[in-house]
Amino acid sequence: DATRAVSSRTELETGNNADIWITDLKAETSTKFTFGGGANAQPVWSPDGKYIAWVRGREMDVQLFRRSSDGAGGEELLYTSPERRNVNVSDWSPDGRFLIYPFNGDVFALPVGPGTEETRQPIPIAATAASEFGASVSPNGRWIAYISNQTKEQEVYVQPFAPHAQAGGQAAPVAGRFMVSSGSLGMVRWRADSGELVFLNSEGALVSVDVSSTPVFRASAPRVLAQVAGSF
Repeated sequence: DATRAVSSRTELETGNNADIWITDLKAETSTKFTFGGGANAQPVWSPDGKYIAWVRGREMDVQLFRRSSDGAGGEELLYTSPERRNVNVSDWSPDGRFLIYPFNGDVFALPVGPGTEETRQPIPIAATAASEFGASVSPNGRWIAYISNQTKEQEVYVQPFAPHAQAGGQAAPVAGRFMVSSGSLGMVRWRADSGELVFLNSEGALVSVDVSSTPVFRASAPRVLAQVAGSF
């Protein structure tokens, strides 16, 4: 609802002791949300703003947690990865049923809806010989955009979001996969009506692509919105 922001903070001097904080944007006050127990990072809001999910990196593994955003109740462990590798939660699907994250160069959807506790296993969404990351589901739930280096350059791709179409632990077959960039540094985001994608191009400029899916998926050429300050 645009009233609060969630972030991960570390000690300025050492970069250690990462914890999640919630900032009230009107009052300009911050509240600590996690308290040690590993490196807490990559927080994302649930679509209704009632929960926050995040990653906790430990010495031997990586865990995904969920907790009420008002701080009530304890942490709920959603999944433990058996390997200590990068897991960066990048999105929570608009229907609230899946957390989206990359692991070991592939994009997965973790079921977190009601009734998934006993059988919860990650579903491969984009799993190729290339490296995929930075995925984001469109607000209408039809598409997922992500970065891939399949062409040896980082590009933004869009494909149908169909986690239940997967079978046998393999990536779900998709009806189409579309490249919509000409080089990208990432940070892919959808407009609220699913009609536009914004991301950083390979020069560090913020660019926009208009998208439509009637009758078939189409995307415009990227146009520059603004140059982002800083080095990339």
